[in-house]
Amino acid sequence: NQTMMFGFCEALLKEDTSNYGYNSDDETQRVGGSADSDTEQELSDDDGHTHVQDSDKDDIIYTGKDGTSLWYSNPKQAKIEPLAIEPTIPGVNPFARNAKTEIECWNLFFNDEVLGDILYHTNEEINSKTYSEHHNTRVHIIKETSMDEIMALLGLMYITGLNNSTGYNLTDLWRFRWYRMTMSLQRFNFLQGCLRFDDAATRAQRSAVDNIALVRDIFDKFVANCQKVYNPNHFLTLDVKYIPFRGECPFRQFMPKTSAAYGIKMYSLVDAKDSYTINMEINADCVKCTTRGITVKAGRS
Repeated sequence: NQTMMFGFCEALLKEDTSNYGYNSDDETQRVGGSADSDTEQELSDDDGHTHVQDSDKDDIIYTGKDGTSLWYSNPKQAKIEPLAIEPTIPGVNPFARNAKTEIECWNLFFNDEVLGDILYHTNEEINSKTYSEHHNTRVHIIKETSMDEIMALLGLMYITGLNNSTGYNLTDLWRFRWYRMTMSLQRFNFLQGCLRFDDAATRAQRSAVDNIALVRDIFDKFVANCQKVYNPNHFLTLDVKYIPFRGECPFRQFMPKTSAAYGIKMYSLVDAKDSYTINMEINADCVKCTTRGITVKAGRS
């Protein structure tokens, strides 16, 4: 009886298992089928990516009106690399912080190189004049100048502009003792007439393409010194400035809305926070001026 009972239970278990469809081989097949399905999906993805690549080759290409520019219906996405800009701290550069007095600050912009060029070219002009032109003039008036005298000459010009005495007669100005103590009126007139800022040998060649060739070298060095001394802030402003001027100048412009009828037009790039001038360019209506532009190296990270 026990043998019959065990046989009946075994048969019953086999029947229940077959009804539920349980089979270890089937389970293994289902697991393997799932893996195969995933593999097929990956292949499908790979095939789709390949198909996209193939579709790129079938892009519609349009030709621009100039006949050379090409436009693609599905342009490729290019990755833009960030610019490697060295961060700087806004403000006065460390080497310029050592200037404590007014003359030391002034020398940051008009350094020995700038003053040396003015001295050299001015003495060239003095030596180019023949003695016969000044045979009735005393020697101490027509002699060569020095660095101290050049700075004294510029100082008198500063005082004249500071006191708004530009339109005054020089004879009236020399009634003030600080003018007479600096130099005589005859010496001032002579130096002012011989003051030069460029090489006379190449002046004609440079003037053919640059209307401000007579001061271009000194002007560029002054602007470069302005940029060396100070690092600007993040925000800059570009504006036009009109400097009143009534002298003979080929690029002098009419200024109807100002008190001065004529002046020189200048573009200035200025720090919007500290009002410091970073770059300048004179509008001289020449080939070199139109291609120069106003640029500034003010990299920020």
